[in-house]
Amino acid sequence: MAGDNNDSSFPLPGNSMSGGQLDQQQVLAQMDMDGIQRQAEEMAQLEADIMDVNIIFKDLNEMVMDQGTTLDTIEDNVGAAVMDVQEGNKKLEKAVDYARKARNKKICLIVTILDTRFQG
Repeated sequence: MAGDNNDSSFPLPGNSMSGGQLDQQQVLAQMDMDGIQRQAEEMAQLEADIMDVNIIFKDLNEMVMDQGTTLDTIEDNVGAAVMDVQEGNKKLEKAVDYARKARNKKICLIVTILDTRFQG
């Protein structure tokens, strides 16, 4: 019997299976199909989540670009303001100089008027 190939634990092709073995294989096949179906659903959900993340990154990129443009505009305005302040400071220095010279001229004029009045 050791060389006999009709061992019932290893069914050969063409040998009929018992009803219990067939049911067990159908249950295992159904479990495999359920696992494959679940895996396919999970992969579809993962794909949808990745697409959502992609949309979020595109939106974020657009916001960053918009903010970059805004920052460039602010930087340009600050640069212009600095130039205007520097020009204003120069004009204030000239105004102070003109005011001092005008005050000196007034003093000289008053002294000259007083000097001519008291000498005459």
